[in-house]
Amino acid sequence: MVRLPNLASEKECFGCMLCADTCPKQAITIQENANGFWMPYIDSSLCVGCHLCEHKCKMVQSLLLQDKCKQPLYGWCIDDSIRNSSASGGVFTAIALEMIRKHNAVVFGASLQNNKVCHIGIEAAADLFMLQGSKYIQSKTEGIYQSVRDYLKVGRFVVFSGTPCQVKALKIFLNTDYDNLLTIDLICHGVVSNIIFRRHIEKNKCGEVLAFRDKSKGWGRDVFFLTKKKGVVSVDTNWRHNFFYHAFQLETCTRNSCYDCPFCRQERVADITIGDYWAAKHTEEYDARGISTILPNTGIGQKALDVCSIIVTKKVDWLSTIKANPRLFISRPLFKKFACGKYIGRMYKYLPNILVDNILGVWYSKRNLLFLPWFKYIQSVKQKYELEYQQLLKQSADNL
Repeated sequence: MVRLPNLASEKECFGCMLCADTCPKQAITIQENANGFWMPYIDSSLCVGCHLCEHKCKMVQSLLLQDKCKQPLYGWCIDDSIRNSSASGGVFTAIALEMIRKHNAVVFGASLQNNKVCHIGIEAAADLFMLQGSKYIQSKTEGIYQSVRDYLKVGRFVVFSGTPCQVKALKIFLNTDYDNLLTIDLICHGVVSNIIFRRHIEKNKCGEVLAFRDKSKGWGRDVFFLTKKKGVVSVDTNWRHNFFYHAFQLETCTRNSCYDCPFCRQERVADITIGDYWAAKHTEEYDARGISTILPNTGIGQKALDVCSIIVTKKVDWLSTIKANPRLFISRPLFKKFACGKYIGRMYKYLPNILVDNILGVWYSKRNLLFLPWFKYIQSVKQKYELEYQQLLKQSADNL
């Protein structure tokens, strides 16, 4: 009898889906578990017991990061059409566009289509819009690492963007360095349960979600969904309707491994790291069109930025960079005290939906005396986290 591989548990699994692409017998499929997170499932009738997936999974879990940006930057794309349609400063799209024009690159990234997020590869500049914008639920990458390898082997230039765990998974899958590969990872806040996303759509009857962050009111004020219903595109700016954002912001429904994310550090896995440059939000540097944090972590990443003629960059110190983006420095293990991710399925199954909504998205119901103690508790944990972060920041300031 074949001994089945021992993959990461639901508590440990990043959801990177490396195991599925690694399996030579296609014995592993990726499915949602009861709580709305992607997990691998093994078909025992197909598994031959090679344990290659287990070996690769352990390589993802045993983190080794060495690349660290020597000079943090912030910047933006000078093409306003790109900048305005991007989550922050449009840097990813600008780099991808440059690589398509100069190297005939294939660009892989997360795409939101039909209320689902999955990785796709595009070859035409006109299709880059499909990869723009932030996505706060986990992208399905099943089959993508194989596709990236196939393009690299025939000499095509590839740009791959994703969360740090996805970039790490790709590199382990490839198991060799390619001169024709550029990787870009995101300053990741953690991924929210798919159930929460679907519940938001159901509660607000919002049809198809076109973007998680609509920037029509300006960068930093873009916390509302852009949706399309019966052919009408609209933005609902009523705070009480924004159930998904409240659950995301409170981190009650984040994937369990995200609370202890080992990628929350200055050493990075990708050639370039990008995110929002929140340090500018309440300063004179603020620009409603958006500004990006940019970390060129390797020589390949720096070269890609140097040849990109449509990006403006400015130097900034490490302290300013991480103060506004703590996920570059510290994860959130304290938040597991109020995390509900492993209970979401049962909560919605056995409790009234409206009650669960208020527990998971208590930010908008905090004025309700019934939920006020729960909100105060979450607030106290967040304050402890902030104190811990500030202490670590102070201790490490001289080394930044």
